[in-house]
Amino acid sequence: MVAYLEWPHGLLAPRHYSSGLDPQETPEERMSLTGRLANGAVPGLGIWRPKLVEIPIHQRLNLDVYEGIVAQLHGRDVPVLLPFYHYGRYPKASDPSETTFSNGQTFEGGAGFFVSGTTALIAKKADAGTVFVCIRKVSCGKIRPGYAFSVGWHLYQVRFVEEQDDVIAKVQIRPELRADVYIRDEVEFVRPVVMVTVVDGAAFNVEMQFGRYAEPSLHFIENTKPHVPSEGE
Repeated sequence: MVAYLEWPHGLLAPRHYSSGLDPQETPEERMSLTGRLANGAVPGLGIWRPKLVEIPIHQRLNLDVYEGIVAQLHGRDVPVLLPFYHYGRYPKASDPSETTFSNGQTFEGGAGFFVSGTTALIAKKADAGTVFVCIRKVSCGKIRPGYAFSVGWHLYQVRFVEEQDDVIAKVQIRPELRADVYIRDEVEFVRPVVMVTVVDGAAFNVEMQFGRYAEPSLHFIENTKPHVPSEGE
């Protein structure tokens, strides 16, 4: 069985999206970081509870993809690497583009390379539990409060920008670091992700209108188990 599944960013994009960072200020509302309910052991600055609302499913476009994902997840059996939909709000150095090899050739099938236009790295080691991160802006625009990024499969949001110039940005984040970060770890602003578990596995069971289309809504909760790189990562 696979360790986790990656949610198809474009094929199953929702009509409405909520990143759902929950400060969990009320103890009775707390849920565990492994996706189990009724567990008060949570970090001090909240937990991600993203929602994908009204995901357009159509038999001719993406029904096979959706049913394949549902079968593999088997309810809450497998965690999901879920994209953070920022809709273009990140520190752009330049706009993303598609490019080819230097001689103009593409991969078999016509695919080229995706160039994000933005690259940032961890500039200083930081321990799990801290809220202060130092970022090296290799090719990166101005970092602002509210921008989200991921390191590995953990998602963070810039809360305050303490210092910033063209090379280094020192920021305070929420929630706190789920794992240690090291110099040259990639800070992913362009396509950030978060590891989650679906809250209600039965929500995948949707009623297809005329057997052709549906618009299910799904609610997830952050899963902060350690990221163990697979072979090739």
